[in-house]
Amino acid sequence: MTTMQYLDATRMRQLIGIRGGVDALHRALNDDAVNPENDGPRLFEQAPEGEFLLMPSMATDFCGVKTLTLAPDNPARGKPRVQGVYTLFRNEDLAPVMMMDATELTLVRTPATTMLAAKHLIRAKNMTGKIRTAVIFGTGPQSEKHARGIAELIRPEKIVIVGRRDDAAEQIVRHLRSEGIAVQQGTSLAVAEADLVVTVTASKESIVDDQLVRDDAIVLSVGTHGLEAREVPPALARRADVVVEGRTSAMREGGNIIPARSVQEWQEMDLPNIQDLAKGHFALTAGRPVLFSGVGMAWEDLVIASEIYHRHQSEESE
Repeated sequence: MTTMQYLDATRMRQLIGIRGGVDALHRALNDDAVNPENDGPRLFEQAPEGEFLLMPSMATDFCGVKTLTLAPDNPARGKPRVQGVYTLFRNEDLAPVMMMDATELTLVRTPATTMLAAKHLIRAKNMTGKIRTAVIFGTGPQSEKHARGIAELIRPEKIVIVGRRDDAAEQIVRHLRSEGIAVQQGTSLAVAEADLVVTVTASKESIVDDQLVRDDAIVLSVGTHGLEAREVPPALARRADVVVEGRTSAMREGGNIIPARSVQEWQEMDLPNIQDLAKGHFALTAGRPVLFSGVGMAWEDLVIASEIYHRHQSEESE
């Protein structure tokens, strides 16, 4: 086997941004290169001082697996809690063709998936160019990435960052303002004026007040996975039109929606998934908010990793 290339975070950022990620996901979904309903569950195994997390997936030309370690004591040591690599394999002979930084991959695929859903929902609600206020809950790297994606692709008049820690929110606001993004710090009450609400936290309990969510609002909750974790209340999931990344994954680990209704009830409703969004096979109800609930899926990693591979190979051959 020839020496396999490894791409670090810096090289990955040179090759793809959120817009490129959105385009790659849209193509893959429209061309049926992937099917969100075919993704298996994430796999956990014990590791020294923590856990392994494996996320495998298959598509038309490539397959791949994200291998992560979860070390809960690392933050106290000044080290990342989550670290890992992504390995991309060629389908025809299952040969590994490239490895890349898994953390950076997640920082592309998650906001790209959110922005893909947001753009289709905004269009369906006839709100293109009409988003005035976007509110983001969270102060981690995903919050910053989502703010950039919203500023670039949706262009609201203002973005409001809401966090539990004022100092963390202030730091993100300063950083984004230095890039020319119209952003400000706010509280959870900002939801009352929000056209768009994005939650990217690790919260185990709801952080959004359903009574503040407008009837025409779009809520995208993508920060957690697992039936014990949720960012939005059951009341919102019951009154909103609901769209999910994948129906199977939502029933398996969608804590945002399972407390609101039983698995059987949701299955009978035949929720649209993100592939339905991309193909326009969905309908929204006038006078209701819409909730997009995501858990983060392996097929998204595979699509973005494949796009990065193609772009790198193209540049190398020039």
